[in-house]
Amino acid sequence: VWMPTLNLFTGIDLIGTAVYTSPTAVNGSWVIGTPAASNFNIDGIPFYSSIYQKVYMGNTQVGSRVYSTSNGSLYSPCAATRFIFSMDQAPASSGLGTGNGRIVAVGSEGPSYSDDGSNFLPSNSTIPMNSVAWSPFWSMFVGIVNTGTTSVYISTNGIDWTTVTNAYSPGISGQRFIIWVNQLQLFVSGGDLSQFHISKDGRSWRRLFGTVPGLSAYGGIYIKEWGQFMSGGLGTVIAASSRKYFN
Repeated sequence: VWMPTLNLFTGIDLIGTAVYTSPTAVNGSWVIGTPAASNFNIDGIPFYSSIYQKVYMGNTQVGSRVYSTSNGSLYSPCAATRFIFSMDQAPASSGLGTGNGRIVAVGSEGPSYSDDGSNFLPSNSTIPMNSVAWSPFWSMFVGIVNTGTTSVYISTNGIDWTTVTNAYSPGISGQRFIIWVNQLQLFVSGGDLSQFHISKDGRSWRRLFGTVPGLSAYGGIYIKEWGQFMSGGLGTVIAASSRKYFN
């Protein structure tokens, strides 16, 4: 993940026990960092908070384990009681929190939230989720889960959640990630068998046809200069969308 305040990328290795930094992200430019504890282990998706100017990463196998870094190298633990895999943040303009907005984190035990960037409290929901995204246009969070369900979950405050049934078409595989593309006013999700979907309101979703052999998508990014969405997962396969879906 990119840390704009430092002009630096920070990342973790495949098994989540070592951290690295790089100014360019090209081969040969990565430098190993220093985990904050001997039992450091991360398998969550990294998230950069522009408010706190930190990168956060969670763990889905060991409870009470969330780490943050302000320099990309030294990760320090945060307080949490639930497994955390993915996060997003509502800004201060949302009116949530105590002036700095609210980070919402999801995992196998349900969503958590933080109003100070250090302490993550359990929400009122125990619905397991894989990924969450905040939409400033709709002023709400949308969460998804990789279990083959056709439901999504929405919340205006990150604490109280509502299930939206039949949001996806029947027969889809589980969705692993969701993002909000502000330039297009769209949610985009992806998952197993390279099945990607888009939604204007987070409640009703349309599948983007076309598959990429060997890709189970774990994350994605929209590149406005190219007018394309790109996604990757385990292995070396990367997918790029056709421009006609997003222009």
